[in-house]
Order: sequence, then C-alpha cells, then structure tokens
Amino acid sequence: LHKMDNGDRLISLCTTNNMHISNTFYRHKNIHKKTWRHPNGQSSNEIDYICISKRWRSSVIDVRVQRGADVGSDHRLLIAKFRLRLKRL
Repeated sequence: LHKMDNGDRLISLCTTNNMHISNTFYRHKNIHKKTWRHPNGQSSNEIDYICISKRWRSSVIDVRVQRGADVGSDHRLLIAKFRLRLKRL
C-alpha cells in the first residue's frame, strides 16, 4: 500500500473539497510566522495552515501567528484576516 504523509493528506483533502491552503507567507517578522516551537525552544517551523473554499481565497488578506494566546499546545494560534465584499439585493 502507498503510505501518505500528512502533507499529502492535507492536499488530498483540499483537492477533494475544492479548498485553498493558506499560511503565513505574508510579510511579517519571523516571530509572527512560526506556528510550532520545539519543546527545547531551539527550533520552530511554519507547519500549520488555513484551509478555505476556493470561492473565498481572494478574500484572505493576511495570515499570522497570534503570540501569547494560551491554547494548551506547542502550536501557536493562527489568525486569518478576510475582506468580504457583499452585493446589495
């Protein structure tokens, strides 16, 4: 059997559900980009993502890490900002 890693599973999930993957590739200081920190405090990575319907992907204007939020995990909270334009009826 073919073994899928988590990245392949995320891509498969988003492809199947017509979703777009976004992360902290926007311009920020590194402290506002790293979503996971190793328990030894020496290394960190950008390993968390926001998945959104492809219909709304152009509405995402920013994604960044919210430092200091206590979520009971070694991951940091990821915040996305959206700009919605609604039509009048």
